[in-house]
Amino acid sequence: VLLNNPQLTMTLYGVMSDEILDLQDRLEAQILNNAYEQVVKLFLRLARTHGVQEKDGLVLVKTPLNNSDLANMIGVTRETVSRTIRQLKEKNLILPQEKGTYFIHQEKLTEELLGV
Repeated sequence: VLLNNPQLTMTLYGVMSDEILDLQDRLEAQILNNAYEQVVKLFLRLARTHGVQEKDGLVLVKTPLNNSDLANMIGVTRETVSRTIRQLKEKNLILPQEKGTYFIHQEKLTEELLGV
């Protein structure tokens, strides 16, 4: 099927390439970054992949995720995620909403990551 449909083949390779790059970035983050940086990168990735641009530069991540879900995504404890979310909220970088959704200041969060 792929040999007979070069457009489908190219699309499939593009998707696979993006997934491989994402996995590589996630592995690199786990190895090279501390837990705080990993949580920040996770929120940036969620904003990019599951976010909807809102007003005032905010990105809404509508996918409901609890702290255990977030912790499992990056291999840290739920307590670490809770502590980091509290810190990010105090810095007004993320705004947790009801039912596990988040408003994210994507630009400010990126600056935070670069300044860490």
